Amino acid sequence: MDRKLRDFLGARTAKTFADVLGLETVGELLRHYPRRYLKKGELTPFDELEVGDQATVNGRVKKVTVRSLDTKAEIPLTEVQKWARRKTLTKVVVTDGRRDLELAFFNHPWLATKLTPGTHALFWGEVTMFRDIMQLKSPGTEILDDEDLSEAEIQRRARPFRPLYPA
Repeated sequence: MDRKLRDFLGARTAKTFADVLGLETVGELLRHYPRRYLKKGELTPFDELEVGDQATVNGRVKKVTVRSLDTKAEIPLTEVQKWARRKTLTKVVVTDGRRDLELAFFNHPWLATKLTPGTHALFWGEVTMFRDIMQLKSPGTEILDDEDLSEAEIQRRARPFRPLYPA
């Protein structure tokens, strides 16, 4: 427990742990607990979503739009950075190949540059209905690498509790 991290991680990585987190020994690393756990819903197929559930879905972005909540006008995706401090609604439509699901992000116009059509990601949040359209309200997002991820890896990343560390 008192052995230095550099013996296991190498000098460069150990220096980063020491500088950023103040961790120098194996014992300190083992006692570096998460500050809290992010609770996500269970990985759920689109056709099994029910209003009120906390769910996680695996899908590809199909369409993205951003509009001003003040003027109700749609914002061109090339101008979303200019809207960073204004009230906006970013709507993202994701698909599992058979069904679509709408995601509503409030005041996050920059997401339109990250969640471009074709992006593969996990999304989690509360399933709600708005104007007879099922959606995830203010969801969390984890973009998946475009590598061929195994079903087991997607299940692992979608686990309902994720640790959040102080760093």
